[in-house]
Parts: sequence; C-alpha cells; structure tokens
Amino acid sequence: MHALAELRVLWLTLLLLGVADLALRGHVFKDAPSSLAALETWSTEAPDTPPTDVMIIGSSRFRPVSAERVAAGATAEPGSPALRVVNASFNGGTWDATARLLDVFAPDERLTRGPRLVLIGSGVMDANDGYKNPMVASRLWGPRDLFAHVFSDGTDEDTRAYLFSVPPASESALLTAYRQKLLRAELRDLALRLTARVPAAKPGTLATSSERDVLDNAEAQRAGAGVRGLADVPPPVGGAYVRDFHLGGTQTEALRGLVRRLRAAGAAPVLVDAPLSAWYRSGMIHGEEAAYLAHLRAFAEAEDVPAFALPLAEWGLTEADYFVEAGRFDGHHIASVEGRERFADALGRLVVAPLWARRTAGEPIGFSAGRLEMQP
Repeated sequence: MHALAELRVLWLTLLLLGVADLALRGHVFKDAPSSLAALETWSTEAPDTPPTDVMIIGSSRFRPVSAERVAAGATAEPGSPALRVVNASFNGGTWDATARLLDVFAPDERLTRGPRLVLIGSGVMDANDGYKNPMVASRLWGPRDLFAHVFSDGTDEDTRAYLFSVPPASESALLTAYRQKLLRAELRDLALRLTARVPAAKPGTLATSSERDVLDNAEAQRAGAGVRGLADVPPPVGGAYVRDFHLGGTQTEALRGLVRRLRAAGAAPVLVDAPLSAWYRSGMIHGEEAAYLAHLRAFAEAEDVPAFALPLAEWGLTEADYFVEAGRFDGHHIASVEGRERFADALGRLVVAPLWARRTAGEPIGFSAGRLEMQP
C-alpha cells in the first residue's frame, strides 16, 4: 500500500507539472521576435536595397538604441549627407559571438554591399574570456558540434544552451522559463491572473517587448518597497559577467579576426564602450574595469582602430537613466527611454559624424580618431 501511495503521489506530481506547463505556454512562448531578428533581416535584404552606411553591432546594451536617432545625430549639421544606419545588436554580448554570428549572417559577398562604418559594442563582459554567450551554441550548433564539444571540453554552459534549444526541453514552457530565469515571475503572474489580481501598469514602464527583455538578464533586479534609485540598493559584486574574469584569449582573438575581416571588405571598424552607471562600476572591486580599459586601449592602438570610452555626462546620461522604478534594472543597461534617445543622439554626433567626415575626405580612420577618456 505504501508503494502504491508513493506511485499515486508521483503521478499526481507529473499531472500538476503537465497542467502548469500547458498553462504557462502562452506566457513563456510569446509571439516576439528573437534578438537576432534585425541581423537576420539585414542579412537577407535584396541586392537592390539602398546600401547600409553604418552598422551598430553589440550586446543588448546597444540593442534598443534607435538607428534613426543615431542617423539624425550624425547629420544634424546643415549640408550633412543622409546616412542609412542599421542596428543589428543582439542579446548576450561577447566579441566572439559578434564575430561568429557575423560570419554566418554577413558573409563576404554581403559585406561588399555595406556597411562602410561598423560600431562594435564593447565592455567588460565582451572582453571577458570567462563569460560565454549561450546564443552561439543554441543557434549555430548541431548534434555533431555537441558531441565534439563534450568529447573535447566536457559539459558546460554551451552544452546546456544547446540542449535547452532542441526538443524535448525547447518544447517545455516550465524548462524554458527556468532556463531564462523567468520561472518565479511567470508562476507569480499566472497566479495573479487566475485570482484576477493582475496589477495595473505603472507610469514609466517600458512599452515594448524589445525594451523589456533586455532587462531580463542574469543580473536584473526589481525594486523593492521604498527603493527610489540605484543609491538605495547595494551594487552587485562578482556578478555573472565578471565571474572567472580574464582577458586576452578567445574573445580578443575573435575581435582581432573581425576587425581585419571588416577592413578587408572595405569597412572601418570602431570600438564603442557601452557606458555603465557608476553604481554598477563600483561593484567591480577586483580591478576588472581598469584591466578592461587598459586592454581596450592596447588592442585599439595595436590594430590602429578608433575606440570610444567616454564618461556618462559626455553621452548625455546620468545615474537616473539606469533605473526605472516600475520595472527591472541592472545598472549596465540604460533603462529609461529618454536616456536611450540621448545616447543614440550622442552616438551619431560624437562617433559617427566625425568618422564619416574623415571617410568622405579620404582620411584614415585609425586609433588617433578615437576618444578614450574613461577612468576606472
């Protein structure tokens, strides 16, 4: 009888999990484009599409930046030529992911049609060899890649990312929510819906899914009661993006290969440091930012690439732009819509405009054209 009772509990548990999986499907598998949608769309443009002048390619910190605002900022001066700017940034970051995904979506024959200026988003997490973007394995691997990787390196974040991207795990709403660190929030929202206690939207909430999902990451937080700004919350120390921090290996070699490939195709690569809040920077207590900035300078000088790393005020930003009271925040994504607009304007004015002018005049676009002014 005891064994039969245990069996009944097992079946009841499986039944409840099945019901929960079905109930969550509409909340987890939302009809929203992948963060790679912009890059995929650009990759498949017809040959007679107007050529791309400027491309932005980086992590989710650049993804919500309006390409139109960047173009407007770059052409604000009377008589400036109209520019076509494309923002093909995607979630997850790292220089290695940028290089490998551009290999797939921007083959050499596609690059010959543009862009002519490529802003490569950079930051501590992009340079850190201890951090990997799981999107590479989930989007580019096949079974052969999985077995080769396990044989050579064992199981790690890449193997988990691939296994969660294929059936049966990819068909489960529960497992998908767990993988994306959304399980607790999705179950809470489901319970509120079932009890008709869905809270009304608060002022200041970001409006679109593309603006919201960049803040659903490994370091995102939700403000508790009484929290009105970043100063009310202890900064993260040793977060996911600086864990096992070291420089100069896979990420750097991937960037080197990308820079040289872009130049061979006639494009000018530019490194742009993603601005962080002072709150988030204060959590890097083991010298990660100082090491990264020194590494960025050394790499840019060695490869003769312009690099831009500017204080918040130069980008038109303040600490308040990294916090949304009604939503999620993390200190390394610009959270306010107004802040993103100012950042886009500044990207066009401070980076694109002077470099495009040099290109038009036939002048070289090298290290001396950059501005490295950040102090750790």
